[in-house]
Amino acid sequence: MDALKIKGLEKKLEGKAILSGLNLSLSEGSVYGLLGLNGAGKTTLIKTLAGLYTADSGEIQLLGDKADAGSLALKQKLGYVAEIDLLPAWASISDLCHLERSLRPGSWAQDDLDDWMKKQKLDPERKAASLSKGQRKRLELELLLAAKPRLLLLDEPLSGLDPVSRLDFMERLIGYVADRSATVLMSSHILGDLERLCDRIGILQDGQIVLELGMEELKEKAVLVSWTGKGEAKAPSSTGKILASVQDSGGGQHWVVLKKTSATAKAPASYRMRQESLEEMGAHLLRGLESREARHV
Repeated sequence: MDALKIKGLEKKLEGKAILSGLNLSLSEGSVYGLLGLNGAGKTTLIKTLAGLYTADSGEIQLLGDKADAGSLALKQKLGYVAEIDLLPAWASISDLCHLERSLRPGSWAQDDLDDWMKKQKLDPERKAASLSKGQRKRLELELLLAAKPRLLLLDEPLSGLDPVSRLDFMERLIGYVADRSATVLMSSHILGDLERLCDRIGILQDGQIVLELGMEELKEKAVLVSWTGKGEAKAPSSTGKILASVQDSGGGQHWVVLKKTSATAKAPASYRMRQESLEEMGAHLLRGLESREARHV
C-alpha cells in the first residue's frame, strides 16, 4: 500500500502558483528525500500534507485514506516537524509532554521521553526557552515519536543545527524508522543531509517533481563531466544518462551524468569526468535543473 499518494496537486499562495500539478507516491516503509532550492515549494507541500494548508485542487491520500484536515484519527498517525522552532518559550518540558499527550490519546511512549531527558540531564520543569537550538529540535522529535506516528513529515529539520546535534537527530530518527517501519518525507536544500536516511530523492522545481533517483544509484554512478576544449560542446551522451546541464559563473560547461555502469569509465576526448561529494553534486543538479532546456536533455 502507498503510505502517501499525490495526484495533480495545485496550491497558490497570494495568487502565486507554488505547487503546479505535483504527483508523488511513497510506499509504506520508504524514506523519501525532497530536494529543492529555497522557494521551490517544499514547505508548502509539507504543510499541505500536514493539513496546515488546504489544496486548491488535486488528490491526496495519506496511509490509504483521503486526506481530511479535520480528521483527528488521521492526524494522530502523522508526525510533523517544521523548519522553524514551534515550541512555546514559556512552556516547560513537562507542560509540552502533557499537551502533546492530550492531543494524541492512545499509544504514548512516555518512557522514551523520560529516558531521553535522563540521558540529557534535563529537568522536566525546565523551560523550552532555556534549551539550546539542538535540544529544542530534538525535543520536538521526541514529542513527535512518543505518539508513534506511521508517517513523518519533516521540513528541513536539520537547518541551523551544529554537527553533533545533526548527528544526534539523525541517529534517533534512523532508529525509529528501523524499529517501526515508518514512512518518512524529509525536505532539504542540501543533498548531504538526506544521504544517511533516504532511499530515494525527488527534486522539486517550479512546483513539480522534475527528477527522481535512488540514493544508492546516485552515490555510485553520478559524476560531473566537464568540457575542457574551446567553444560550445554537446552533452557527452556516450558516458551515460545526462541528468542536468550546468554552466558555471565563468562560462564553463558541465553535465551531471549517471554512468552506464558503476565501474570507472573514461570520458571522451576533451572532456573530464570526476566524482564529487553528494553536497556538491546536489548543488550542481539544482543549478542545472533550473533551466527548462536542461530538464529535457
